[in-house]
Amino acid sequence: METLISLIFDGLFWYSRKFRIWCVSILLGIIVLFWIAQPVFKEVRTVLKASESNRITSRRGNALLFEIESFRKTNNTFPSNLEAVLRNNPLKRDWKIDGWGRNFYYMQTKDSFVLYSSGKDRIEGTNDDIYFNK
Repeated sequence: METLISLIFDGLFWYSRKFRIWCVSILLGIIVLFWIAQPVFKEVRTVLKASESNRITSRRGNALLFEIESFRKTNNTFPSNLEAVLRNNPLKRDWKIDGWGRNFYYMQTKDSFVLYSSGKDRIEGTNDDIYFNK
């Protein structure tokens, strides 16, 4: 490693002083650019994670919606809770948890049901709640 660095610097010293200053300036510029861009990269990671949580929530919610409808067709009534639909199936145990780690909300009404996730803020009744309808 030491010889590689010495070769690079020895090679640079064969060039003019202006060229050496230009190379060091470019390297410093790249380092500063990455240092300044760190908050942007952190924000991009946050956005990607949020979109992944939305995707997981959507996939699991739609799977629950299908299972609820299948239960209704089989039993001529809606299930009283999500556990009745999932029937302790180990392959489906994560289905009742949304992409943010909270349980889906399920309520049976007189002739239908309500299924939703509280969304990113994890607070019920806000604009980011995700509802699943038949």
